[in-house]
Amino acid sequence: MRRMACVLTIVCAVLYAAACGDPYVRLMRDQGYTPTRPPRASFGTGTIFKAVNGTEVFVAAPDECFPGLKVDSNPIVLMSSSRSVTFDASASASYTPVPTEEVGAAFGFKTVKKVDVTVGPVTGNDLTIEGFRKYLEDRTVSKACFGYLKDMNNRFVMGAARTGSMKYHFVGTRDVNAKVDPGKVSAVLKASGGITEQTSDDDSFTITQEMYVGYKAFVFRDLGVPQLEAADGIKLEAGKFRLEPVPVQMGTMH
Repeated sequence: MRRMACVLTIVCAVLYAAACGDPYVRLMRDQGYTPTRPPRASFGTGTIFKAVNGTEVFVAAPDECFPGLKVDSNPIVLMSSSRSVTFDASASASYTPVPTEEVGAAFGFKTVKKVDVTVGPVTGNDLTIEGFRKYLEDRTVSKACFGYLKDMNNRFVMGAARTGSMKYHFVGTRDVNAKVDPGKVSAVLKASGGITEQTSDDDSFTITQEMYVGYKAFVFRDLGVPQLEAADGIKLEAGKFRLEPVPVQMGTMH
């Protein structure tokens, strides 16, 4: 038992040290955000998601359950300059918005060994708990959205961190005559990651659209009203629902 405890302690220490050594993960954690794994084109404030096997799975977009939800138009600066991190191919899965092998093949790589990731300046845009409470008071939500909010495995994005630029540079092996296929790169990024704004060169691509890289999650511990089977919409009453923050999750290094 003691030996097992020591092994677990060592493993946890290694994972913690790896995450702390990554400036991207450290930045997100220190600012109260959980890193989005991987970065996403659509993951803004008001999103409902479920965490499955260490990644975020969409449940509902902001407009689907919270139409007209307003967020502060003056975001705070979380990181004022670009930062770069290098990963081996397997570790890059948490930071690349599309499968590394798919986009690597579009560049003509037989094998991708490393990926250099450069994250541009990062800003955060949060709802206040009080502001969200006021938005929800006496508001009618659809039966489907009520079910999403009542599910304790679902999370609500109260704050989102985003960047306007992410560059990915690949290092690996490819045939002598292999070269990048810009059309294929564009198709892979659009199909797998919903990315429509990017540029590419011989061995790298740069995403030039807004990408979400971190979030602050909350969960509804109590909605204050029973779900009525026959109701098309359920009205949330002031002072009867309860929101709680989800602790920041440490980023992972696969």
